[in-house]
Amino acid sequence: MANLIQASVYQIDGSPLPEAITLDFQTSNLVIREASIVGTSAVNSAILYYNLPNNQLSVQTFYVGESIAELVAAANVGSTTQLQATVLEINKDPQVPGGVQYSFPANEIVIGENIDYALPDVKSYIQFKGIRYSVFELQADLLVSGNGASAYKVYTALLTQSGGDGPLGNCSDDPQPLVIGVTYQISLNDGTGDFTNVGAPNNNIGTYFVATGTTPNNWGTPGDVCLDYNTGAPVVTVLENTIGNVWWTYSSTGNYLANSGSLFTSGKTFVINGPLNNANTNGYQILYEPASSSNIFFSQIDLTGTNVNDIGSDFPIEIRVYN
Repeated sequence: MANLIQASVYQIDGSPLPEAITLDFQTSNLVIREASIVGTSAVNSAILYYNLPNNQLSVQTFYVGESIAELVAAANVGSTTQLQATVLEINKDPQVPGGVQYSFPANEIVIGENIDYALPDVKSYIQFKGIRYSVFELQADLLVSGNGASAYKVYTALLTQSGGDGPLGNCSDDPQPLVIGVTYQISLNDGTGDFTNVGAPNNNIGTYFVATGTTPNNWGTPGDVCLDYNTGAPVVTVLENTIGNVWWTYSSTGNYLANSGSLFTSGKTFVINGPLNNANTNGYQILYEPASSSNIFFSQIDLTGTNVNDIGSDFPIEIRVYN
């Protein structure tokens, strides 16, 4: 079975619209993928929609404002399950290095194991509407995801934090390699900077992301592209993330925020944090409070109840958002 999702459409098959329109899409006849358009900051993903379900030539591409995480969340209601995967090849045509995130209707696909693919990272494939998508994920993992076995989406990470507020900038006239696990914000971009290969969901000004690599696709025009970051914000080693774009910011002494684009569903978000390892000898406690669907407030206090910095290294945290 399927249901309808809504999206704000800015462009169809490469033709910009005079203004955005809202359209409904049937979830059984579409594929969702990461997408951005240089110079159009409003576009965050694309919907490949098949007007005639059995005719692959009828596909249209709608560039929309919603993120892939938002569209998947909207689709995954009732008996519908959207299965996400990292696509490395389409009909053996290699995609961008590292692959592109796609989402498929689980009840409309065939999943098979990797056979004789040139790319070593291809582990299995997804067949949809006569097209073969070669993906990074294992066949067994795709099967579990497609069956909707998990009752929640999860973000599991190890946090390291020291020192106080330290806002800095990293601009393209003298760019430094990114630090994996650090949260960056795109504060300036003339449309030439491309950070989608290092964790950014898009290249829009104002976008936050946790760096997953050191060198972006393109630093952009010198002087016209800049990233901001705060040395006091927690640095994370992400072990698992099925929630979506989650980033970390410094608030005040001993106070930090886990942030998302309204992905922490009110009344369905649960946080687990473990004890500090070697740093636990100071007796600090980590408290948390869901502030809204967009962020979770973390506070570190000492034995006197005073807020303090310096969490230490590799403090475990898990955030679960139940369906």
